[in-house]
Amino acid sequence: MHSEPSPVESLAMSKTNTTMNEINAYVLIQAHCGSIDKVLLETKNIKQVMSTAVISGKYDVLVKVNVPRLEDLFNVSEKIKMINGIQQATTHIVEKEVFT
Repeated sequence: MHSEPSPVESLAMSKTNTTMNEINAYVLIQAHCGSIDKVLLETKNIKQVMSTAVISGKYDVLVKVNVPRLEDLFNVSEKIKMINGIQQATTHIVEKEVFT
């Protein structure tokens, strides 16, 4: 049985380029000193990366990823972790996202 999206899901879908079958995730990166520019340049060249931001706090870089399947998310996460200058990277899957 196919159900219609809720009003919140419809709103979220209308404000993004994703569908309900795609997976959004955020990768939080801790970079070695002096490596942030290299991390930014290399992550922006990964096709599935939607945006990259330098942030303050425990993590240095926030990367938004969009993929069609979990297997693809695994591959992108591994590709990001292989970038020289990354000390640690953790991937967090978006379960629900609401835009105002």
